[in-house]
Amino acid sequence: MNSQNLKHLRAKELADLLSINPSTLWRWRQQNIVPQPVEIGPNVVAWSHESIQRWLKEKANAKG
Repeated sequence: MNSQNLKHLRAKELADLLSINPSTLWRWRQQNIVPQPVEIGPNVVAWSHESIQRWLKEKANAKG
């Protein structure tokens, strides 16, 4: 596994992390609920691990 793979989560990995179905992740993406992914190759997107961690922290803080 190269270092780029350690810094990004593909859709299936993120869906598993969030305990949701990949189709829910894509719906959330269209609704701007989750951070937008970055393009890491032709027809390949992934989410920055850092942006997901920040987003999860913000969600936890919002719940109080």
